[in-house]
Amino acid sequence: MIEYSVETIIERIQQACAKNGVTINKMGIESGAGKSAVDNIKKGSMPASDKLAKMADYLHCSVDYLLGREEQPKVSYLTQEKARLNDDEEKLLEIYRGLTETQKALVLDRAQGFSELNEAEAKKDDVG
Repeated sequence: MIEYSVETIIERIQQACAKNGVTINKMGIESGAGKSAVDNIKKGSMPASDKLAKMADYLHCSVDYLLGREEQPKVSYLTQEKARLNDDEEKLLEIYRGLTETQKALVLDRAQGFSELNEAEAKKDDVG
């Protein structure tokens, strides 16, 4: 069984922060993991998986890299998807994530309506 070292995790986080030009505390806050999660890791506590995943996404690397299971900081799927988003798309996604489930359903319904309208207009243009 593989044993994970908090020392390895904090070292990898520090390296990734340096590579991304951000302090470890700023990363903790901006990633959504929280400053307390960073403080706990610095004190020797193993981070929760959700906190580690948020840090990895923010740092453009995999959780396995932060755990020391991989030598190369492979980009996670979420980071690859985010890299394809423009500023407006990122802002829209950020707003969407802050909505309630009911609000999200309304937004999706409205977006579907716009999509159908665009498709109908495109078909109309193709015919005429």
